[in-house]
Amino acid sequence: MLATSVLATASPAGATAPLGTKSLAGIPGVTIDSKTALRSDGARLTTALPGGTIKVDVLNRRCRLIRLIDADRNDANPLINPRAFDINKGNRQIAHGIWLVLRPIDI
Repeated sequence: MLATSVLATASPAGATAPLGTKSLAGIPGVTIDSKTALRSDGARLTTALPGGTIKVDVLNRRCRLIRLIDADRNDANPLINPRAFDINKGNRQIAHGIWLVLRPIDI
């Protein structure tokens, strides 16, 4: 399954930032390209849901592997598809494709 997520205002060193997905009401924010996303290891992103956070875990910068650790602890965490970075590059908002389902709350 391929879903699309939009990282917004993520920054390195564990900063907090909004995250929107096409399945949720997205939160527009600052454009985050793949280069910035790959430097955002440890960042915590807030979601459109109250209290929901997603942690960015950069597994391998060279292979462009990023795992998004969501709040659903008993299900697999999604990965950003390394072949689907920077969708709509050049626009104000850039999307990144993901594998699996992003769940910002424990279901």
